[in-house]
Amino acid sequence: MTTPTFLPASIQISHMVFTPTMSGNAPVLDNHGNPVGTYANPVARFIVAWWPLERRTWQIDPVDPDVVSRYEYDIHMLVPQANVYNKPDRVIVNGLSYEIQGLSTDWASALPFPTASYGMLIGGEVHCRRVTSTGVIGGM
Repeated sequence: MTTPTFLPASIQISHMVFTPTMSGNAPVLDNHGNPVGTYANPVARFIVAWWPLERRTWQIDPVDPDVVSRYEYDIHMLVPQANVYNKPDRVIVNGLSYEIQGLSTDWASALPFPTASYGMLIGGEVHCRRVTSTGVIGGM
């Protein structure tokens, strides 16, 4: 069930849930200590908005007129329900693949006052980092 928010969730994305391979009660790890597993088929979800990581907002655009395509390597998504996104799930936003980073922020618990509930206004926030077939792309 999607939590209703004041802001409409009208941007469609694809969400692929990661399921780790288990050996007994422990996840199987690769040589780098990362969990091994599979991604489920994409599920359509709707988000409120997405925007680039804040450090990009103050950078000057490239001067070269031949630069046509610019990719955002770190984005944040404003979502109606943050608890459905977990590391290392993947999402496709605007045609590009991103991996969920860290824990989602559920604004229903308080922002910034402990007695105020903002969940009905904005839902939650999810940090994502761009990925390719070879793994996560580092920031520029």
